[in-house]
Amino acid sequence: MDPKSFGKALNIKAVNRYRQALGYTSTDNLVVYGYMLNMGMTVLVGVVGMLANKYYMISFEDDGILFLGIGLSSHFTGENSFINFNDLEKISFKNFGLDYHLTVTAENGTMKAKVTRLILGQPWQAANVKILAQRYHK
Repeated sequence: MDPKSFGKALNIKAVNRYRQALGYTSTDNLVVYGYMLNMGMTVLVGVVGMLANKYYMISFEDDGILFLGIGLSSHFTGENSFINFNDLEKISFKNFGLDYHLTVTAENGTMKAKVTRLILGQPWQAANVKILAQRYHK
């Protein structure tokens, strides 16, 4: 399966088609756009360091969190990962300026992603961020 064939990742219908092709069938899951910032590269080489960031559509499934990798062209890359809720020690979603920080802690480490409050023309982002902020604010 070619992940790019599902279209642009910022289209929620494309996200759901891709999720379903991967075997995730729930329809009421929360999906947000986020990225893992490589601060060292950004400081070292400036704006070009943004190329080292990892971008994801983050889907909160019934049994865990699915990270769907996306590239700079906003197409799916196929670089996906899944973390089962049973393997997590803590999830927090904290306000940080214009973004939120999603922090996922498991026995083997902590992962942080920045989640933007809104995406122009994509009302689902703001709505889902608000719900996640209420659910996981600690």
